[in-house]
Amino acid sequence: NAGLLPGDARSAKKHRHHHHNKHKHHHEREHNSDAAEEDAAAQVAAQVPEELHPRLEPLRRAVAELHSALLCAPRPTRSSAARALCEFSARAEVIAPTAPTATAAFAAADALAAAAITPLTDALLALLQGGAAAANVLDEAASGDAPAEDAGSSGESYSEKSGCEEEEELDLDVEVLRALAFFTRIGATHEAFVQTDGVGRMLALLSDRDGCDEHTRHARALYCLKSLANLCVAAKAPEGQPAARPQGLAHEVLHCMEEYPEEAAVQESAIVVLANFITDKDFREKFVDKNLVPRVVRPLEQFPDVENIQQIGLWCLHNLCIEEKGQRAVMDCGALQVGVAAVECFPDSEAVLAEALALFHHATFMDGKATRKLRRLGLVPRIMTAMNQFADVAPIQLRACYLLANLTEKKKARKLVVDYEGVVLVLNTVKHFHDNEDIVEMAVEALHNVVTEGDAATKKRFVLEEGVETISQAMQEFPNNKKLAEFGPALLELGSSTTCAP
Repeated sequence: NAGLLPGDARSAKKHRHHHHNKHKHHHEREHNSDAAEEDAAAQVAAQVPEELHPRLEPLRRAVAELHSALLCAPRPTRSSAARALCEFSARAEVIAPTAPTATAAFAAADALAAAAITPLTDALLALLQGGAAAANVLDEAASGDAPAEDAGSSGESYSEKSGCEEEEELDLDVEVLRALAFFTRIGATHEAFVQTDGVGRMLALLSDRDGCDEHTRHARALYCLKSLANLCVAAKAPEGQPAARPQGLAHEVLHCMEEYPEEAAVQESAIVVLANFITDKDFREKFVDKNLVPRVVRPLEQFPDVENIQQIGLWCLHNLCIEEKGQRAVMDCGALQVGVAAVECFPDSEAVLAEALALFHHATFMDGKATRKLRRLGLVPRIMTAMNQFADVAPIQLRACYLLANLTEKKKARKLVVDYEGVVLVLNTVKHFHDNEDIVEMAVEALHNVVTEGDAATKKRFVLEEGVETISQAMQEFPNNKKLAEFGPALLELGSSTTCAP
């Protein structure tokens, strides 16, 4: 038996060594995991503007606490769920009060709290669906909670209540929608809406005008529209979000715009959702036939100092101008005046300027009346200012050149271009964007209109500014371009026919 002891000792020693190594590897894995999380957090932080860094940890903590309140045992009741959601939204609105800040912060928080956000989104959509889906989240039987009654009749809008006082009665649907208005800023949550028909449930809440009081209805409208606007992602690329376009939604969005004409937040979100529909040609035609274009112009007139309303509204208008009937409808409702006013109000906004120029270009295409109106509204000097201010921004230069090509078909506009140094500005655009065929061809057309129809001084200035050499290089760069072949030769002739001696 004694012979067995050394073996047992060796076995025990081996076991202790194995246990020690296992414990050591466990700590190494934990350390590596923590290090990986720290590295991931650092990578996220590096991609976020520095001014947002202080917001990330409070936002991650708010998400984690909401996750604990809704998804950890014990299950919440209706009232405790509504209160947890209210407290989360109140904190989120302080942490990220503006839309761009919220979008950036929530995108970063998504990476920092990915394990919490996906199940939370599913839980919120289950609560929104109600019935059996909500029963998987709530423990209504334990407390006997009944569905919340109307949110209140104090005269204060539900959406304007800033806190979550203990005696305050909360509407669970409203609080779910309020939280979703934040969560839908994260692109990764959008697929859940498709799978659960979350947009359809929002449509049902928007159309239910008899099931709640006025204040709750207003709050539902506001937060539904905010979430739907987020689901559209951006007005310029909403085609990827077909779930945000169910039958009847456009009608409800227009109804909200009509019902809350003085609510900037409602109008802003509504017009983003509306832009999602205007991408569709059939919808545009019906929209024009029903004389609904003024519904787009009205918020631009009502809120001239809200940049996003101006940008998205102008985007809608320039897309409505694509068809000839829509072009006439846009002209008839004062859209050009609104566009010029937007450029005046936001002279430094690249986004507003780009959409305004696109609207003016579409409106003036084959329409001398629009050209004269824009000239009388003082647009030509503003175009020159924009080309100078955004000299390196290709979309601004392209749309400005498109518009100048249309405007300079008229003599008075040509003179204004010359007076405001337009020949030099457009030539500089050709030189700077010499490899951008679209910009070059439209700039050359505008130069042709201005210079070949101009006086001797204009032609001389063109030659002195190396205009002939610039056009010659452009024609060599794009030998198959039809517009350059059409307009270039007349400009080249100025090199031999214009006297530049003092």
